[in-house]
Amino acid sequence: METLQELDELSTHTTFDKHHVGDVRVVSIDDEFIDLVVRGTVYVELQYGSSSVLGNDMGAIMSDSHPYTARTKLKA
Repeated sequence: METLQELDELSTHTTFDKHHVGDVRVVSIDDEFIDLVVRGTVYVELQYGSSSVLGNDMGAIMSDSHPYTARTKLKA
């Protein structure tokens, strides 16, 4: 529900579209947690210019994708 700053800096408005999980690796497991590393791709829509600028055919909207790596812990 939040935009990552690194993606938000790419354009005037960045909209999250979807993501694809490519790889999940278990780093460790103990009696409390399962520690994971997740690699995937996030797909975004990048809008350059405001909505009014787009209405005047002076802006642009394009789709883009970026790889990501996340580390998370799950309760066992």
